[in-house]
Amino acid sequence: MNASMIGVLVCLAFSAMFSAVETAFTSLTMFQIESLKKRKRGGRLVERLAKKPDELISTILIGNNVVNILASVLTTEWAMERWGDAALSAVTGGLTFVILIFGEVTPKRLAIAHNEFIASFLAPLILVCTVLFKPFVVVVNALSSLVTRLFGKPQKNELSIETMTQMLSIAEHESANLATLSNE
Repeated sequence: MNASMIGVLVCLAFSAMFSAVETAFTSLTMFQIESLKKRKRGGRLVERLAKKPDELISTILIGNNVVNILASVLTTEWAMERWGDAALSAVTGGLTFVILIFGEVTPKRLAIAHNEFIASFLAPLILVCTVLFKPFVVVVNALSSLVTRLFGKPQKNELSIETMTQMLSIAEHESANLATLSNE
């Protein structure tokens, strides 16, 4: 296996990691974060990252885009060396499919099922990425904020019926989980 293909595999692994951690963090409830703080090492780090969702999501998306683009560049280089322009579209389509399955959908499905473990396990790596990507995150968030203000509608400060219903549903779900845990 040549260096380009090893690079693609490394990029796919990082793509899967970024996708999984994105879903893990965005699916955590405040109750899960509190529970992680009490029972697991790394819970405080999860809470620290979750307190800045804009920074967290921008860091993850920057990382995921970088590795996916790098995988595309490496695959293109590899295909061009072997077959020239003729196979480029087929290789691009194949890579898109591989990234979709192994770098996006499957990791996200696993993260939904194991969000607490994935968030706490990968939190240290994401913290390193937030430091490394900080200049890019600042620019991305500033531009995103500008576009949001230009095209977004103002938010209401009051609680909507949907929000209250969701909060009650989460509380009911967590109460059922606690009851199940106490019976075990």
